[in-house]
Amino acid sequence: MKNIKKFVEYFKEGCKNEFKIGLEIEHFIVKKNTLESVSYYGENGVKKILEELAHHFQETVYEQGEIIGLSNKSAYITLEPGSQMELSMISCQNIGEIKEIYDWFLEILQPVLERHSYQLYYGGYLPKNKVEDIPLIPKKRYEFMDQYFKKTGIYGKDMMRGTASCQISIDYCDEEDFILKYRIANILVPVLYLITDNTVKFKLPSGKRFAGRAEIWEHVDKERTGIPLCIFDSDFSFKKYTECIQKVPAIFSYVNNQCVYTDEKRIESLIDEYGLDEELVQHYLSMVFYDVRLKQYIEIRPGDSMPIEYALAYAALIKGFFSNQNKLKDFYLQYQVKSEDIQQAKEEVMKKGYDAVIYHKNVHEMAMELFQMAEDNLEEEDRAFLIPLYNLVENRRTIAEENRKEEERQ
Repeated sequence: MKNIKKFVEYFKEGCKNEFKIGLEIEHFIVKKNTLESVSYYGENGVKKILEELAHHFQETVYEQGEIIGLSNKSAYITLEPGSQMELSMISCQNIGEIKEIYDWFLEILQPVLERHSYQLYYGGYLPKNKVEDIPLIPKKRYEFMDQYFKKTGIYGKDMMRGTASCQISIDYCDEEDFILKYRIANILVPVLYLITDNTVKFKLPSGKRFAGRAEIWEHVDKERTGIPLCIFDSDFSFKKYTECIQKVPAIFSYVNNQCVYTDEKRIESLIDEYGLDEELVQHYLSMVFYDVRLKQYIEIRPGDSMPIEYALAYAALIKGFFSNQNKLKDFYLQYQVKSEDIQQAKEEVMKKGYDAVIYHKNVHEMAMELFQMAEDNLEEEDRAFLIPLYNLVENRRTIAEENRKEEERQ
């Protein structure tokens, strides 16, 4: 109970009076002429790019003596396992503030990429290479995850080396607010997978045409992905979420400041064995990969990496939709579903796209309802950011389909 209490206290410390939104967007760095992925290693690899960017940041992060991240007061650059470059921006009240941070990121990064004849590729899956040819960056946790996922699913290697995402974080003001927002975010997961679908190159199984990201995550490790089965229990809470994640194998932990492979040992048994501090709380929370994850904010994870105008539109959609608690309560009453209904809805969306019917409602109608709620709640300045994604959804198109059309024209 003491260990559960530490998690609950951590979540309560995340309660905020203001509603802000955060954006994390991952990018592939590729060669301009060929779209081949740039490795971390080599004379002009991603490591070299980080070194050239370092003077713009206050802190440089190293592991095993190698540079793996940069940070300052407004943004963090980190690397995903296959050298995907992630920009995490501080939570902001307005979408325009997020855009300013991202514009600064491009301003410092583009000259570096130009010198090496590289470019950013915005997509949910790498454009050219096979994942087998992508080396992991020098980070012990990724070595352990790679080893573990070989026995839990068929797409662990694809997820780690081949995917890139766009994740949105939203604040909660108290435990009741968390429960409402967390449940609704999970209900929306199938819709969000579809409207952010930008997975062009991944070959889906026969019968599925949309939301490749959902298919990949479905076959990584079922114990730590998808939907927590407890979310619609009558006693769902911070405590219940904690009990749920403590049943998940940790894969690795930190013992005497060393990263140690723990294989199938459950988080709860590692806590009993090694104790618990705030850094370990943060670590264990990061080792579940639910579609919607709880930290000291709610992290909405179905989005593919996409061009910034779509990413900002997506952020505006999430901000507008979740910022009016009274309307959220009304929305929730329309969708009294179970965890298995959400899973079935994901399957339908992957097969039928905007023709899918989920929760007894056409998914296109549901998506347009989200945009209408967001538009009603946003101020004019933020409302304008919705337009690129709204236009696509209104016309029942995905970003991936638009990219395929563009490739055919070329």
